[in-house]
Amino acid sequence: MGPTGPVLVAAVADGAGSARWAGEGARATARGFVRAAAEHIAAAGDLPSEERCREWVERIRGEIAELAEAKGDKPREFAATLVAALVAADAAVIAHVGDGAAVVDQGDGWEAASWPAGGEYAGTTYFVTDRPRPRLVVNRLDRPIAALALFSDGIEALVLDETARRPHPRFFDEMFAVMRAGEAAGCDRDLSRSLGRYLRRDALNALTHDDKSLVLAVRR
Repeated sequence: MGPTGPVLVAAVADGAGSARWAGEGARATARGFVRAAAEHIAAAGDLPSEERCREWVERIRGEIAELAEAKGDKPREFAATLVAALVAADAAVIAHVGDGAAVVDQGDGWEAASWPAGGEYAGTTYFVTDRPRPRLVVNRLDRPIAALALFSDGIEALVLDETARRPHPRFFDEMFAVMRAGEAAGCDRDLSRSLGRYLRRDALNALTHDDKSLVLAVRR
């Protein structure tokens, strides 16, 4: 049975620091996933299977290969991670390649719906452009989600307890208290600007030099 009501589609992609076209790769990855997911929801009206998510990632890889050919370069120079979510009224699907994470509140506290994946060596991870195929993890949650956070590796150390493999609840409690107090539906641009200023603070930059992308969504 397909979802009833609207479906939230969100994605965060983070370009590899060593990739020449990291920004373009991240944009192609995030936009490609969101576009494929929106087309699927419009046509099929249900949440995707793991196989369908893999098809979308392969489509993204094809688009990146075309970008690389146009620039006379290799796809690995567009390497990016991906954390994406489709959230319906009573279920969700999380698709994840590499580091970064997805954190959710299903009514009984914060939990990681997908955990960062480290590569073979310290400080490395996996990317959508990996050959022969990327290490894609797809998780389905068959319970309503009250709140969702997707983020890149730049804030992992601040918001995740690596030892316990759980989110730090204080960070998410404070962030979502502000969101729940608002009245905007859809994208709250004022809150988005405030969040951008928060992520650019000198005190935060002193703790991490990585890019910091963060998507927050709460159910009214």
